[in-house]
Amino acid sequence: MHKLTATIISLLLTVPVLSAQEKDNSSGWYVGAGVGMPAGTASLSSFAADGFHAGWSATAFGGYRFNELYSLEAFIGYGQTTMEAGKCCASDGNWLGSDGVRYYGSVLGMDCLKFSDIRTTSFLQQYGARFNFNILGLFSTTRQSGWALELSPKVALYGSRSEVMRVADASPFIAKEKSDWHFGYGADVQASYRIIEHLKIGITTGITGLTGAKIDGIVHSGHKSNFVWDTSVRLIYEFGGRGRGNASESGKESGLDDAGASGTGTNTTAKTAAEEGQKRKEPKSPELWDDCDKCRCPYCKDCCR
Repeated sequence: MHKLTATIISLLLTVPVLSAQEKDNSSGWYVGAGVGMPAGTASLSSFAADGFHAGWSATAFGGYRFNELYSLEAFIGYGQTTMEAGKCCASDGNWLGSDGVRYYGSVLGMDCLKFSDIRTTSFLQQYGARFNFNILGLFSTTRQSGWALELSPKVALYGSRSEVMRVADASPFIAKEKSDWHFGYGADVQASYRIIEHLKIGITTGITGLTGAKIDGIVHSGHKSNFVWDTSVRLIYEFGGRGRGNASESGKESGLDDAGASGTGTNTTAKTAAEEGQKRKEPKSPELWDDCDKCRCPYCKDCCR
């Protein structure tokens, strides 16, 4: 593990030396927004025994791209995820008490429900930062292609407010009035493509691990998992001129210059030919014009020489 970490750090430190030989005009600010589908896993899970329960998320972000390899951004996001008991907890021997603790049977004098009869909805909020490293920026063949494939470690302040409900009638069983706050850490993988000069569209997927209380509101169940897996579609707007367009624009300008030069040469040649033709078509004397009109030859002026 230590060797792998050292290799990655070494690669990140040597990349700027490798890319410094080329002029890079891709730096600049950008903003964007995304919508996604988060899945939570704690004592309960969005991948439940009865199937997958999709949530929703919305994020806004802004950052600065230093070059084709690196960018740094801040983000804010809100969402909701729904979780139920997995196959391991849906058996009859698992009960949840009104105190949020799992028991192996109904507790006398306490409201209890089987794990298979509960559902948790968690309302999520996050405020964090993400560092992006574009793998395709390492290669000259893909650096200017318009595509980007980024690895993005991230940290965030994460808030969750859970509500445990009865599956039968969706009535509340355990509800928290205040949010639990967590330190979030993880990484994303992002793929994006530039559709026009300043606009990119992409898709990102990643996992955020959370410290502290469980996001499903269950105090203790024996499960150690506590994370959110979110997949979203992103739209990104970049300010300023982009380096990717400079080469093609230069090529166009060069082509226009060449065309202009070629056109100038052609015009000069045509002008010279016209002057020579005018001189060639002039009759030797004004008296010969009558004879030229009578012959009605299209080359009469040449004949009159």
